[in-house]
Amino acid sequence: ALYTRGANAIVRGGRPLNLVEVDAHGTAAEIARIAARLFAERGYDATPVRAIAEQAGVTCPTLYYHFGSKEGLGEAIVAR
Repeated sequence: ALYTRGANAIVRGGRPLNLVEVDAHGTAAEIARIAARLFAERGYDATPVRAIAEQAGVTCPTLYYHFGSKEGLGEAIVAR
């Protein structure tokens, strides 16, 4: 999705996002950034979901909400 900043809102595809959507996008991006770093440092198999969530300052259910699984998180990182 393409995100741009409008006058007072962040817009995706011409539609303003509400604050929940903006925060959710930022949270997912932060989780992915931290996971990529941990995977590079420790290896994918040696990095537990709990360690990613702790480093990102979120709960494991939040991570699963955004990515579905550790595998989904890994696929999202590779796809970026």
